Amino acid sequence: MPVNPEDLKIPELFYSEASGKPFDTCIDCNKDLLRGNQEYVIEKAFKKYPDYNANDTIFEYAICIECAEQLFMSFSESSRKAIEEYFKQHVDIENQLKNLSKIDTFNLDDHLNKCMVKGVTIENLQEYQMVCYCRGNQISIFRPPYMISGEAADEVMQLLSNATIDVLNRFTDEFLGLPPEFKDLFKDKPMLVF
Repeated sequence: MPVNPEDLKIPELFYSEASGKPFDTCIDCNKDLLRGNQEYVIEKAFKKYPDYNANDTIFEYAICIECAEQLFMSFSESSRKAIEEYFKQHVDIENQLKNLSKIDTFNLDDHLNKCMVKGVTIENLQEYQMVCYCRGNQISIFRPPYMISGEAADEVMQLLSNATIDVLNRFTDEFLGLPPEFKDLFKDKPMLVF
């Protein structure tokens, strides 16, 4: 039985917290993301405060595939290779491909409840980032959403060259406008849209 298109609508988890609505423009080029067949990526970073049973969205943005690719290509060659190698070594691609063959049983929670690298469940994390690939107003099941723990993001960050870190810091300063307390917290976290 094929997936119902209603089941693939972008979930509210990936809506803009500021507007309460789906992201509608690319953070970089301002391209309209919801009309037509535009591919884009949404990334959100979260921090939990267990003592207060609360959490914050630290940053969120949507970026069209073209701008995301330009950003990735602005990384140093050594950083791009290191990122690709890290994910090849730490993510079970074969298992993900098997899950994709089960399109009729696609379940968003299966992709977001565990760090795709460490296997740690979201309940056991204080910092994590989520990425969702979209086209128009639907998520892509061919590039399913994923969650990365703060620990995995830290490991990726350790692989990046100073030049790449500078690129990410400029991107953060120009587009994300984080308050100082969150800027310091996430300055050493990579953007995961690769």
